[in-house]
Amino acid sequence: MLHHKFLLSVLLPAYNYSFGVNRILEPFSKLDPSLVGRIEFIISDDSDLKLANKEIQKITNFYKHRYNFNLKYITGTKTENPIDNWNILLEQSSGEFKQIIHHDEFFMSHLDIVDLLSKLNSAKHEIYILKLYTTDKFYYYDHIPNLVNRFLLRFFLSSILLINYIGPSACIVFKSFSAKKFNRRLRWIVDTDWFYRVFFRNNKIFFCDSIAIVSESNYENSITKKIVGSKIYLKYKELEKINFKFNLLHFIFLTLWPIVKIYVFSSNLFRKILIHDRR
Repeated sequence: MLHHKFLLSVLLPAYNYSFGVNRILEPFSKLDPSLVGRIEFIISDDSDLKLANKEIQKITNFYKHRYNFNLKYITGTKTENPIDNWNILLEQSSGEFKQIIHHDEFFMSHLDIVDLLSKLNSAKHEIYILKLYTTDKFYYYDHIPNLVNRFLLRFFLSSILLINYIGPSACIVFKSFSAKKFNRRLRWIVDTDWFYRVFFRNNKIFFCDSIAIVSESNYENSITKKIVGSKIYLKYKELEKINFKFNLLHFIFLTLWPIVKIYVFSSNLFRKILIHDRR
């Protein structure tokens, strides 16, 4: 049996966004030192903005020396696109489980991290799917209910290539041997294509309804916001690249999906959760 030095590798593509890096690391500093010692943090910044690099270096030094984080900061790596940076992180990490957290995502609470580590320690499953909230900085909004996700992933996995109902990559924590490289030829469906390949023929999936990741979906630095052109056309062209075969079930799924979105939207109107009430 392969022995891993760390239980969890937390992988952070930096994107020149020091505030986001600090916000991701901060909840981990509230953990018991024995738990911190079981986590590996790797930050990779492929930018050439020296000021941003210095800010991130300052943050990493703070957490390394103040809280004894097992933290590696990779900088100066030249890549052709952000996806290469993600793949570098996957290659560099050595934890039994891995999680990629982008600059605009963070854990709802350090208690969620404690709960997650407890589940990972039992190692009963290979993939853990976390609950997702999106935020507009005033309220958290519930994402697609896990009941829907469970059904689709089990009986209609290819639907994930059409609609991302899971959320960002931070929503899944996965065994190292389940890790797949991101397809660097893709942009708009790079996450959903990766989800599909990670989930394919894997039944050891656990939905963590009590553990939440927050995504600042409206943040202007979002990579998808920077994509120029028709999103539908780009998605269609990228589906062609991976030889996706559209069938009647996919058409029915796309037709019915707005009903799910209306349900989620209406339920959020009745139970908005103030940010300070969730921390």
